[in-house]
Amino acid sequence: MITLCAIALTAVMIGLQLKTMKNDLSQYVSLAGLVLIFIAALPGIRTVFQQFEEIGQKLSLDNQYMVILMKILGITYMAELTSGICKDAGFHTLGNQMEILGKILICAVSMPVMIAVLELLSKMMGG
Repeated sequence: MITLCAIALTAVMIGLQLKTMKNDLSQYVSLAGLVLIFIAALPGIRTVFQQFEEIGQKLSLDNQYMVILMKILGITYMAELTSGICKDAGFHTLGNQMEILGKILICAVSMPVMIAVLELLSKMMGG
């Protein structure tokens, strides 16, 4: 986390210096910082996915549900990242729309889980 914070703060400081001279260069610095942070975070992301697989195996959960959880995490991360980039570039409306799209996609991806829960509740209530 210290490395990720250092990358972000360095990008912000360089971006602020460049913003007074060339605003478009500061946005490229911001984008480069995001790419570096993503690359530095990949081992942690990989660990999370591996732990999800282990949990699924230990609890004998259907692999389908673990895949859905991983998709939800990916959608959340990508929607937030894209929204932040759009907002930093001054496209606030587009950033907000990316957040809404992410929420809609999460609902769509999670439908099999919601259906399974509703079926389970129906069986428990004698339906």
